[in-house]
Amino acid sequence: MMRGYILRRLAIMVPVLLCGSMITFGLVFLSPGDIGEMMADAEASAMGMYATQEMIDAINEHYGLNDPVHVQYLKWLKNALHGDLGRSFSSHRPVLREFTDHLVPTLVLNLAGIMIALCISIPLGVISAVKKNTIIDHLCRIYVLLEISMPTFWLALMLMWFFAFKYDLFPLYGYGWGWKDNLWHLVLPAVAMGTSMTGSLMRLTRTSMLETLGQEYIVTARAKGLGEFIVISKHALRNALNPVVTMVGLFFGHILTGSVIIETIFSWPGNGSLFLASINARDYPMIMGFTLIFMALFVIVTLITDISYTLLDPRIEYR
Repeated sequence: MMRGYILRRLAIMVPVLLCGSMITFGLVFLSPGDIGEMMADAEASAMGMYATQEMIDAINEHYGLNDPVHVQYLKWLKNALHGDLGRSFSSHRPVLREFTDHLVPTLVLNLAGIMIALCISIPLGVISAVKKNTIIDHLCRIYVLLEISMPTFWLALMLMWFFAFKYDLFPLYGYGWGWKDNLWHLVLPAVAMGTSMTGSLMRLTRTSMLETLGQEYIVTARAKGLGEFIVISKHALRNALNPVVTMVGLFFGHILTGSVIIETIFSWPGNGSLFLASINARDYPMIMGFTLIFMALFVIVTLITDISYTLLDPRIEYR
């Protein structure tokens, strides 16, 4: 039953990835500017000269940019099905190699951000639900409102100004050398990314806990004389975590593809900043390759999230 569910979900990936790649390819070529001319200008500038029409024509011919858009897409799709996502126009390296080389910093940043978000949002959400309509609950809800209203880039800049520029407690930007230095550089971007998720997670945790605390089995557990800590941690929290797990999975899939802002502000050498540089350079093999990988990762993370429900609640069955 579980195997059939997984196979059906994986089969759905095929039309999703196909449609996503077609839309992305079309948007790249509909955007203003000539790709061959931009590439020629970049290469000519690196040599201290101006691009000529001969250079532009040679680049268009070499990369097949003179072909109709649908022909270029079919060529790219054929190569992608064989595991070849092309070569970057800028670095002339394989797109897949560029992605894997920058994957570890992105994963480290995203996982650290999610851990920070969970460590803040779940305890505060539980406390807010247990202390409903008290001063603690009101303070937690005010924090949620402030956090949701706070732009991520503004928070990142404030963290940089206060902790790196004014008091020089943490590095301003970069990745560092060695694992200790890397952890020191990781603090500010991870806090900025994690804090940006706490508001939504905390509000969802509070709502789910309030709903769970009103269930009959919670009343029965209390009537049996179980301690409040056992009732909250073992019976209520575990059953209240399903929607939280869903949001965490969506957050992970989202920030894995959308950590562009944080990585750019802190000069973090991950896939987000590299993807932004590729967009600015109109490096369409990189744009297409990264988009396809990001979409596949998002669908896979969502599938893993759905499967994890059975670990939290054995009553859930997949049909």
